[in-house]
Amino acid sequence: MAYKIKFYNRKIAEKREKYFDKNSIFKKNVIDTNRLFFDYILKAIDKLSCKNKNHIKILDLGTGTGYVPRILTQLSKNKFKIVGIDLVPEMLNMARSKTSDSRIKYLLGDNKNLPFQSGSFDIVTNKLSTQFDLIEVKRVLKNGGFFIFKEYGKYKGFKEIAERFKNRYKKSKTDIVDYIKILQNLNFREIILHTLFLKRKYNFQEIKNIFEMTNLINNFNLKDLNLIKIKIFKKNKQIDIHSDPFIIFAQK
Repeated sequence: MAYKIKFYNRKIAEKREKYFDKNSIFKKNVIDTNRLFFDYILKAIDKLSCKNKNHIKILDLGTGTGYVPRILTQLSKNKFKIVGIDLVPEMLNMARSKTSDSRIKYLLGDNKNLPFQSGSFDIVTNKLSTQFDLIEVKRVLKNGGFFIFKEYGKYKGFKEIAERFKNRYKKSKTDIVDYIKILQNLNFREIILHTLFLKRKYNFQEIKNIFEMTNLINNFNLKDLNLIKIKIFKKNKQIDIHSDPFIIFAQK
């Protein structure tokens, strides 16, 4: 985790915030996987609401600049409170500056050692944070609670880029099947795996912004940018990038 703290600073936080705001599910250029992710969360909220649950408690792991809590409070008017936890102070400062909704609270903390009592939450969400422990997720979930997780497969959403930087690209360490096996071993029930294989067009500036703010390529530098421009984009203004996102929906 120490490397992550070193990498993410206020400049990176601001860049990530602008990117997520631009690609909000409320904008015309909808990212379907984000919409699907929130649909699963809303499904869990509705199921709990039907059981007369007042003030549903939600935990968002690796909340970053608070994208998930902010969007969720705009999508649902149900009575719930959501806690976003992250290990990077700069990210949390940005998150706090973006909302005044009383349903949202942000805390500094470690996904692998959650600072909460057992059975504290009805729902745990995780969007793209691989630094977490499913045993901890189960511990803080109430019986009957839900875990909703969105991540990418082997190439972290950028197959063509990953293949060009094979030795330095941070591929997923945990396979989709492994996540499912762990959940099964932890006796989660109603485990749903939703996989997709998508193709999307990117221009050079978008790729530049993404890789400057994500740390997917070790020691990413100007030379790497030139390589992407010459070898991958060539003379094209846009290129097709393939990704393999997945969503896991599981009930304790």
